[in-house]
Amino acid sequence: MEKMKKILILTAYYYPGFRSGGPQQSIMNMVEIFGNKCDFYILTHNHDLGIEKPYRNIQSDTWLEVGKAKVYYCSNNIYSFKFLKSFDGFDKIYLCEPYQMHSYKILLLNRINKIESQIYLATMGCFSKGAISKKKFKKKIFWITFKTLGLYKNIKWSFSSEFEKKDAIRVIGKKYIQEYLIAEDLPRKFLDLSEIKNTEKKKGYIKIVFLSRICEMKNLLQLITEVSKVKGNIIFDIYGTIEDKKYWNKCEKMLNKLPNNIVWKYKGTVESKDVLNVLVHYDIFCLPTLGENFGHVIYEALVAGCIPIISDRTPWNDLDDNHCGNIIPLKNKSMFVSILQRYIDMSSQEITYYQKKQCYMRKKNIKKVF
Repeated sequence: MEKMKKILILTAYYYPGFRSGGPQQSIMNMVEIFGNKCDFYILTHNHDLGIEKPYRNIQSDTWLEVGKAKVYYCSNNIYSFKFLKSFDGFDKIYLCEPYQMHSYKILLLNRINKIESQIYLATMGCFSKGAISKKKFKKKIFWITFKTLGLYKNIKWSFSSEFEKKDAIRVIGKKYIQEYLIAEDLPRKFLDLSEIKNTEKKKGYIKIVFLSRICEMKNLLQLITEVSKVKGNIIFDIYGTIEDKKYWNKCEKMLNKLPNNIVWKYKGTVESKDVLNVLVHYDIFCLPTLGENFGHVIYEALVAGCIPIISDRTPWNDLDDNHCGNIIPLKNKSMFVSILQRYIDMSSQEITYYQKKQCYMRKKNIKKVF
């Protein structure tokens, strides 16, 4: 019998955390699907994004069995070179996001031949136009430093799509991306989709949900602006980790100015396992994101029968073609308002047509992945 590959994944956050969103979900899905074929070891913080206290009932600084992986919950976020060097010897080391301290320290150790494992660097969407527009000067210093020190040599890049690869080439340069693989992000596997049903909708009434991290990248502020222009009785609920408090304060000010026909609520965070149970109660899921390398919540909206209206900055570029959602160019604000108004004016029977189309779309993606 062939020996199973030992793979070490370095990621800032992992289960039972849920606040960091898509990148963590991608890793959890990969472990769940391929955990019987590979030995996964995960090095991560012992707390969730934005939370200083360690996870309850989880022992730090030792290997623990967590699902199909062994997880090391580190109590010190600033990993030393000596500490990271002690993890050498795996067949592959998979680094999540170039800007994490553990990533560039491993890259430096690799550059000076102190690491024997094959290094993979996953960009996790950090080179999209939306992502690089934030803290661009600081990130530019990273790129120049990494290239000057040769940290991109003797590694393999991991992209989730051709789209993400092109972003990296545009930012880093083709000569620094010598070897790469394209591995699509894996959605969660839902065994019985037939049990997921949506609620009925009345004409002139709609329930809209935003479910994502609350930060500039997810573009909630623009969504609030556009929602304020539609007519009808609207329930507008917001879920997600408040990652940027200053940004949320701006959003709150706009929310408090919404007209009386729109009732909004911030309903806190949602654990990954509960996302479907939330989305199933809404008609429309809106995400005018500045950039996604996958977008797990878009997939889960399809599963839940919650019609996605999203920006043109994601890989989900065939929703319109399959009549199960809409892609709106970020600059075309009037288009967003008109499409949203169209759904508001639909009857229950009319909107059911789009929800049935979602069944085809989700089965198509499940078949492709599994």
